[in-house]
Amino acid sequence: KIIFKDAATRTQANVDWVINGDITIEAGSITNTSFNKNWEARANWINQVGAAGFLPGTGTVTFNSAAAQSINGVTNFYGLATSGGGAKTLLSTITVQNQLILNAGRIYLGSNNLVMDSLANTAGSPATGAMVVQNGAGRIRKNFRPASGGFVFPLGEETVVTEYSPITVSFASGTYAAGAYLTAEVVDNQNPTCTGGTHYLSRYWAFTTSGISSYLANVTGQYTDADINGVEAQIFGRMTRPALACLNGTAANTANNSIGINSISVLNEFSGGEAPIAKPTISASLLTFENIGTTSMRLRWTKGNGERRLVLIKSGVAVDANPVDEVAYTADSVNTQGSQLGTGNYVLYGNSDSSIVVTGLSPETAYHFAVFEYANSGIESSYRTASPALGSQTTWAVE
Repeated sequence: KIIFKDAATRTQANVDWVINGDITIEAGSITNTSFNKNWEARANWINQVGAAGFLPGTGTVTFNSAAAQSINGVTNFYGLATSGGGAKTLLSTITVQNQLILNAGRIYLGSNNLVMDSLANTAGSPATGAMVVQNGAGRIRKNFRPASGGFVFPLGEETVVTEYSPITVSFASGTYAAGAYLTAEVVDNQNPTCTGGTHYLSRYWAFTTSGISSYLANVTGQYTDADINGVEAQIFGRMTRPALACLNGTAANTANNSIGINSISVLNEFSGGEAPIAKPTISASLLTFENIGTTSMRLRWTKGNGERRLVLIKSGVAVDANPVDEVAYTADSVNTQGSQLGTGNYVLYGNSDSSIVVTGLSPETAYHFAVFEYANSGIESSYRTASPALGSQTTWAVE
């Protein structure tokens, strides 16, 4: 083993080092910036000084042991590699400036972060035996700036069996504040929001962003055969949005067990679920009016082939707005009390029947209506905006 005890600054000699015992930095600083040599650590890393205790240059520190190893103390590594197959456990947050090289041995984060610098990437042969396991609150935290490019989060978990499930994220555009970063977490379970139905993945990835705005991101996740429920070819990428309907990605790539979604402006929870619901192909028709009064009337129509109908009303002129897919509207049969689309178009109804009584109208006023068919699944809606049932009716005067 080797122990650095006094406050001196020591320059790494022009030779690679192999240390069979613990490496302990109790004081001072070791600088590798002159010769940029590599270290092979065969036991534990203990840095009691912090980031100033080790200046890595462009060398790589390889943790190589079949036995368990730990990395203790805040440290910046230029390159960090795993070898030997033994577990590598973080006892402090560390930063990798260039490459995380995974060849043999899992890295366990515990409560500590593994920070990947803005230009750092993943290399080696990541797999079940060489991956990063989030066994606590710690995360891989990838720093981003405009030149960062895509990044593979080499994640795995040991919830039931050991599985490697990496997730790749790239930004086509975006604005990055100082210190901007993205974290990702893999969860061995069905996503509770976007994967209902028969065909889905029992795995999802959860993201947290900080300082990244106005972006368009592309995401690709890798799943295992054990994650597939139902028919794999009928599973599509699905990204959750808080309080909004899910975003739909591409169909699962059955050749390599991957799922994706592109050009999205939200990173929340990503998984695979059933194909997006199809729009109705037959519109509602034959809109008629009954029981016309001074402040109310009944509307009746013939259903199309959607699961539900959305009814809009506008006073004085024709309805001039269409509903938008994946938007949930509030309906109220009292005029002007439902959601407003555009200017003066109000939602009266959004359900499966073929008639409604409208109230809250004004006497001697012409009202225009449009009835849209839509498909509905949970909080998701897909509207047929072509050829809605249209009609108008004037209320009676007060006698």
